[in-house]
Amino acid sequence: MTVSVLLTISVSLTGWMFNMGRKIGCDPEVFIRDSASIISGIGIIGGSKEHPRPVEDGTLQEDNVLAEIGITPADTEDQFVIRITSVLSQLRSHLHSIDPSLDFVVQASAMMDDMHLISPAAMMFGCEPDFNAWTGLQNPRPQPTTNLRTAGGHVHIGYDDEVDKREVIKACDVLIGLPSVLMDTDADRMKLYGGPGAYRPKPYGVEYRTPSNYWLQSQDMMRWIFRQAYRSVDAAKDAAFMEIVHANESRINRAISRADRGLAGELCQLFGVSAA
Repeated sequence: MTVSVLLTISVSLTGWMFNMGRKIGCDPEVFIRDSASIISGIGIIGGSKEHPRPVEDGTLQEDNVLAEIGITPADTEDQFVIRITSVLSQLRSHLHSIDPSLDFVVQASAMMDDMHLISPAAMMFGCEPDFNAWTGLQNPRPQPTTNLRTAGGHVHIGYDDEVDKREVIKACDVLIGLPSVLMDTDADRMKLYGGPGAYRPKPYGVEYRTPSNYWLQSQDMMRWIFRQAYRSVDAAKDAAFMEIVHANESRINRAISRADRGLAGELCQLFGVSAA
């Protein structure tokens, strides 16, 4: 069976921009480094989940040993890119004001030295539960059994369409999760986070938690993430598309959970999905 997916969606990219009820946000994490190695950001970044530090176009906060940025939700991909780069620039300026050797680094995982994991905050994982859209069950909370720490690239999708949140996340697995297997070269993050269908329901829509932060590497990737997240709502409303998604549930789950590039490539071809 061939599927002309992106999509029977029957909406043009220009058309998507007129849906004023839809916004895309994100809260990706990045590691902090000095001139020698990856270090803990605890006590350096400031801000917390409960009280993020406001900056222009978004927020900064500490999350485990990482720095987490948040952006003001965007209506367009231009806004999305501008706000991400703005907050990252402010993070860099903040780090340089403390020590010119400090910077952030975009990578999905790192093995930390013991000296950077002394703080109790370095042992805190998954402050709120997340769920698996395919099963409807809560995902197990990661346990700090090693010095591995990972950085997410979570995407927030706000919408007022009448569409089930779990179906939107399943569409995200096809439009973002599968091609991410082809683009993200770090498989270690999957040991803690990033399984298929990982999400949190939100009052405004959903938070898709499967991708790592790899897409912060370029503005082209940021734009791609915006477009794919935007499409996911329309895809979830497309009955023919979702029928094929459900028919391939086990293959989609296997490709993402095992980082199976061959299978992910086959499924991307089936669904007509292209990487950035």
